[in-house]
Parts: sequence; structure tokens; C-alpha cells
Amino acid sequence: MRRIVFFAGCCILVCGFLGCQEGGNVKVSAERKIETGAELPEFLVGVWKAQVELVHWSFNLERDGTIAQLTHAFGGEMVPDEGGVYVEGVTPETYAVFVLGPCKSEYDTNTRELSVDIVLDYYSMTTPEGEVKGKGRDLFKGIVSEDGKSWKVRWTSEGWLETAELLADPNAIVDGTVELVFTRSAEK
Repeated sequence: MRRIVFFAGCCILVCGFLGCQEGGNVKVSAERKIETGAELPEFLVGVWKAQVELVHWSFNLERDGTIAQLTHAFGGEMVPDEGGVYVEGVTPETYAVFVLGPCKSEYDTNTRELSVDIVLDYYSMTTPEGEVKGKGRDLFKGIVSEDGKSWKVRWTSEGWLETAELLADPNAIVDGTVELVFTRSAEK
């Protein structure tokens, strides 16, 4: 529960200083590697969503195992092929940049285990109170239900802070595991 509160606090920080706004994201170009896993069964193709308190995640999985689009808990909507996003803040001179690293999905047909690995190579958030820079990795791993409509995962999140004027310890490493349930959405 403590980790969920931490993640929710980070979301509040981002939303409070940058604002919860639609359409404020701008593509960020970055040279990066798109990884593909083995072909996914048809019942896995599509949008998978999870929400716990203020934390939102979604993945649009393609047949070839690539992730066409995702909603990152901190970075918002991103298209891995585009590399990342730039988000304008609601107050002057506030913004955030999120640059994706390799993102991939893998599925084991024998165990029905699906894993999604999201790498955030770099992020920087500038707020009126200071700047936070770092990187992170989120791994979602779990079993897809027999009917193919839900996916119960253990979400392991690791974060490394490069600079953190807003936090007491800039060398802090934040990690944790949270259980989430993703459901397959009707949207494509």
C-alpha cells in the first residue's frame, strides 16, 4: 500500500505542477531500438488498461509483439515509435520531457504468462519548486485469464534519480512491486 501511495504522490506532483491536460504532449525524437517479441495470439492484440487510485497504465499490443501506443503512469500517452513526449506545464516555464527506451512484450503460450517491459531512458520535470531528472523501468508480468479478458500482473518499478532538487536524497533508488489487474478494452 505504501508503494501505491508513493506512485500516487508522484502522479499528484506531475499533475499539480504540469497540469492534467489533454493534447499538451509533443513528440520527442530519439534514436532508439524498437524490440519485437514473438507473434502474440489474436486474443492479446488490442488495448489493455489498468488503474489503481491515480495511477493509469495502458498498452496497445500489436500482433507482432510490439507496443503501438501506451499510457505511462507519469509520462501520459506515448507512441514508442516516436521516442517520447514533451509536456508543457500549466504555469510559465514548467514542462516535462519523457524519452522512452526499448519497450517490448513477450507471451508464453504454455503458461499463459504475458510480460511487458517499459524503459524510460530519461525524464526531466521542471516545476516552480525545482527540477527532477532520472530514468526508470517498469516490468509487468502475469497470467492472462482463460477467457482472455483480464491479466493479473505484478508490476515492478525501478527508478533512478539523477538530480532531484525537490527531494531530500538525489541518490535515492525507488523500487517496488504492486499487483494490478489489466482488462482488455473494446477500443482498438
